[in-house]
Amino acid sequence: MVPMSQELFDKADRLEADGQIESALDSWRELAFINPTQNAFLRLANCANSLGLLDEAEESFKKVLEIDPHSPRALASLGFLAINRLDHEGAESYFKRACAVEEDPGSFTAWGVALRRLGKDLEAEAAYRAAIRIDSKYERHTIILGFCSAMIAPRKLISSSGKRWS
Repeated sequence: MVPMSQELFDKADRLEADGQIESALDSWRELAFINPTQNAFLRLANCANSLGLLDEAEESFKKVLEIDPHSPRALASLGFLAINRLDHEGAESYFKRACAVEEDPGSFTAWGVALRRLGKDLEAEAAYRAAIRIDSKYERHTIILGFCSAMIAPRKLISSSGKRWS
C-alpha cells in the first residue's frame, strides 16, 4: 500500500471505529478509487450497508467478487441483501456458493431460510442440519430446524426391515 493509501486507510478505520460511519464511508470510497483492493471494497460495502445504502453495498460486494470470485464474506453478504430484497433465488445462489467455499453455520442457516422461502423444505432442512453439524451449540439452528421440520408435510419413513413409520 502506498503511503497516502495507508494514511487514508488508517483514517477510514479510525472514523469507523469511532462510529462516524458516514465520514468513514467517504474515506473508503476515496481509498477504493485510489487503491481498489478487496479489503477497501469490503469495508466500503459494510459501511454502505450500515447506512442503508443497499445499492452501493451490493455494487461494492460485487467489486470484491471481481477481485476474488470465492470471497465467502462477499457471497454471504450478497445473499443477505438478496433475502432483504425478497430475491430468494438470488439468495439461494449466493449462499450455496458461500457454503461451498467456507463452512459457516450462519451461511448455512441463511441458505436454509432462502430454500424454505422457495418451498424447498427438504433442502432447507439439509442446510439447517449442516449448520448444526458445524456448530451443535448454535441454538438458533435447532430452533429453525424444529420450525422447518414442523412445517414439512409428514412423510413415510421406511426402516431397513421394511417397517413403515409415520
